[in-house]
Amino acid sequence: MRIYASIHPSGPQLLWFQRSLFLTHPVSIVNIFKNNFMFKITKSVIITETRPWGRFERFTLNERSTIKLVYLDGDKRLSLQYHEKRSEFWKVVKGPVKVQVGNDTRTLQTGESLTIPVKAKHRLMGAGADAIILEISTGEFDESDIVRLEDDYKRD
Repeated sequence: MRIYASIHPSGPQLLWFQRSLFLTHPVSIVNIFKNNFMFKITKSVIITETRPWGRFERFTLNERSTIKLVYLDGDKRLSLQYHEKRSEFWKVVKGPVKVQVGNDTRTLQTGESLTIPVKAKHRLMGAGADAIILEISTGEFDESDIVRLEDDYKRD
């Protein structure tokens, strides 16, 4: 049994426990650990990577799913892309954010979510303010699985 937690002084708190994901306030996570739950806690390595559009924190990799918090700068956008081997679930932790899936573009507000099927072209776009998106990928995860169709930053 593993518990992964992202503890930040401010901002969203992420707790992954027994195949369940919780977004919560910092005090709530502290209370979970203070209440003497008898769980084996495995240290999770949180990987932070910077990209031209912002950054992401990766909490798990290929443990049935890969979990990230994506921090999108307000005026930036990710490449228009698709994946051969994975689907993605996005939940807006702090919005709004614009999303394109297929040929449809819409704005998602804080708390709204959507699922991107395998091979569906998609992109995240800033809506004027910095945004935070929870991304859960299922399937075979590999950053080289990204097929970029358009990219503002001239990446392959």
